[in-house]
Amino acid sequence: MNNQISVDNNDNNDNNNSPRLKPAARILFCVLTVILCCVSSANPLGLVSLPFTVTAAALIVNLSLCYPKSDSRRWAVYTLAIPSGALALLIYPVADRTALAAAVAAVLFPFVLALPTAVCISRRRSRTAAIAMSAAAALLLWLAAGAIIVYFRYSSIDLSSVAQSLDDIVEPFRGYLKGFTYELDGEVVNYYSDADIEGFCEYLKSVMLGILGAAMTIISYAASLLTRLVARSFDRESMLPIVRRIHVHRKKTPDGPAVEVRQETAVWPVTLDNLTAFVYIGSYLLSVLLASDNVILVAGATAQNLMILLTPAFVYAGVREVMGGSGGAATSPSGCLIFAVAAVFVFVNPLLLAVLLAVIGVVATIRDNLRTRRIKPS
Repeated sequence: MNNQISVDNNDNNDNNNSPRLKPAARILFCVLTVILCCVSSANPLGLVSLPFTVTAAALIVNLSLCYPKSDSRRWAVYTLAIPSGALALLIYPVADRTALAAAVAAVLFPFVLALPTAVCISRRRSRTAAIAMSAAAALLLWLAAGAIIVYFRYSSIDLSSVAQSLDDIVEPFRGYLKGFTYELDGEVVNYYSDADIEGFCEYLKSVMLGILGAAMTIISYAASLLTRLVARSFDRESMLPIVRRIHVHRKKTPDGPAVEVRQETAVWPVTLDNLTAFVYIGSYLLSVLLASDNVILVAGATAQNLMILLTPAFVYAGVREVMGGSGGAATSPSGCLIFAVAAVFVFVNPLLLAVLLAVIGVVATIRDNLRTRRIKPS
């Protein structure tokens, strides 16, 4: 039987010891950042612009951290938002104020993602902290942009204008669901009743904040992944925090049980703590218990938003566990069973697959953290 225990220890080496970017690379990064920000502003609310946004954020982080902490140019990099916005307005003139607000937010988006990430790397914080802070900053940016758009469109920011904006957002989903029909006795009948469609739209509006937060988390993770890739490509991976782990493998040998101890290093890994896992469990249980209780609807909606917000993190942990992140789980009988169930869920209900992976991620997170705590040196 093969068990794995790990101890994490952050390496506090200064990131300034890593090779610096050459002047030509710095200029290239600046030019590419301006171009990518400009392109992303052309479709600020579309999925097409996300690859440009994530790439620009990764370039900004690497460009910022190529300067020493005492060098003002480290933070002057973020002034590239000014020429990026100016170029975007010249190339893509906007027709109204709402489009202008969305375009400005799209230009600022990569810089808002990059700044918390650069600060966390500079202070040797974990990658999880960098992702969380970047997602929170991005969420605040788009909430502010949304408030400005609502004000421009309805000349006020109150409950009625916000409700109308939410109705506008969910209207495409309402039309999509009404498009599902089947033929019965020569008549075309809607697959979903009007009550079902309205119930789904109301639920969608109640969890809109959690969905937006989860989306920002996924985008922040992608930005951190590309940041590491760019750093590795330019031989700058040593600027990232290094975690040293002691792995203890218990295994059976012909001579009896044996313990193999080895040390490994991981560059800027994603780690989750037990507190986050228990918060996810609590929010999931509350969302189930309070889903149909109209008396405490606010509490139920809050729990659902929190559960949706944390789901991407534990889906990631679940995928890592199933793919063998903790000792060959992918080839074990339980791993094969999980793959079979997941294959069924992909075609039946993909949301159930996300829930399954999140549950696996929660269990794996708690298990690994408890094992780590037992052998952590005092």
